[in-house]
Amino acid sequence: MTFDLSQHRVAACQHERFDKWHQSWLANHVPASAEHSVQNWLMGEEEEDFIPCKTTCLSTELKGQTVNRYQVHYSSSKAPSSP
Repeated sequence: MTFDLSQHRVAACQHERFDKWHQSWLANHVPASAEHSVQNWLMGEEEEDFIPCKTTCLSTELKGQTVNRYQVHYSSSKAPSSP
């Protein structure tokens, strides 16, 4: 039981550190006018010369924290091969 609690604290601390770093990175590298475009690109909604796809995001609760899980859906038979 103690291990699970410690593991939960470590995961929460890592999540907070990453979130702080990510928000700082966004603030320093992505102008406010481009935030929407960045989110669209991440979700596969920008028109580019890449394989057509759509990304879905499922927010779920995991050990008391909300986490996002992303899944890429390819709209054609041109999906990349697995590594």
